[in-house]
Amino acid sequence: MKVCPDCKSDVIEETSSTAIRVIFCIVILFLPFGIFFCWIPFIFPRKYRCKSCGNEGENSQLVDIDWRDKELIVKDEATLDEKIKPYLNNWFDSNDKQLFKIVTYKGNMLLVVLMEDNVKIYSIIEFSINSSTYKIYLKDNINKGLTSSMLEIFSEEEVLQYENKQTIEEFREWLIEKEKLVDFLNVEVM
Repeated sequence: MKVCPDCKSDVIEETSSTAIRVIFCIVILFLPFGIFFCWIPFIFPRKYRCKSCGNEGENSQLVDIDWRDKELIVKDEATLDEKIKPYLNNWFDSNDKQLFKIVTYKGNMLLVVLMEDNVKIYSIIEFSINSSTYKIYLKDNINKGLTSSMLEIFSEEEVLQYENKQTIEEFREWLIEKEKLVDFLNVEVM
């Protein structure tokens, strides 16, 4: 079984078509000495796209695992889900003018980072709680297209308030007023 190297999902699709390669081969056959070059379309590597995280690459980058490895991955994801479940859709504060929200999107645990001028999305690798501080290890490789679907990640009220507020401080005050800001969060990007 081949899985995505980033999110370990087996929901991948091939983006390079065999039919197009055959059509190019036939076209090249009609060129002078085309019989010697008609194999060229088949030497280009096949491409894939992961439907879970949006990662794109060549087929050679896919990780080949067997069913036992997949069971271990599923078990690890289940324990991560259990650790994060009480904190889903909660807002966290930080010391460096950032706000964090833990969400799920297409089966992936994500950390949305709101900054003064933009929004970044990270995939959560590990989550731990040590003496009332939350620690999250992240992977900095998430599809940039996710930011266009913020209505699925945030509630309508949060999107409207984020767009109406001039600064991140005003949005933080609104979260405190609505009692949506939970605690401080320690984040490490891997």
